[in-house]
Amino acid sequence: MSRGAQDRATVDGINQRQEDQVLSDKKSSPDRVFDGKRVLITGGTGSLGQALLHRLLSGDAGQPSSTIVFSRDEEKQHHLRIKYQGANEIAFWIGDIRDYAAVSACLRNVDIVFNAAALKQVPTCEYCPQEAILTNGPFATCAFPCRRWSRSRRTRR
Repeated sequence: MSRGAQDRATVDGINQRQEDQVLSDKKSSPDRVFDGKRVLITGGTGSLGQALLHRLLSGDAGQPSSTIVFSRDEEKQHHLRIKYQGANEIAFWIGDIRDYAAVSACLRNVDIVFNAAALKQVPTCEYCPQEAILTNGPFATCAFPCRRWSRSRRTRR
């Protein structure tokens, strides 16, 4: 390809090699928001929780120092433990999102929380609305006081 042809092979004034460089820079240096953070995923064995765990462990947005998978499903936790056997930064906690003490213990020293704990199947929620309300609603009323207490304890030390 002649020099003139190279100059004409532009996209919005950028030649292909420069465009490739810009794209590779974006891929290799994403926002590293999770680097060194301690992350909690409530409902970590559900569909959303597993997707979040997979994305966190990929390291695309940074590598957390530790990840806690919190759920009440012992069997799914066992399968995830086997699936991610080599990942030392994962801790599995059995607990119910409706249990203040369990949530409080999990939130200790956590930097980022993903609340994926919920009943999502509409027929189940219609058949047992009280369970849906108890499961889907209390995290806000349970976690925020826990988190506030956890922060105040950390700053006093």
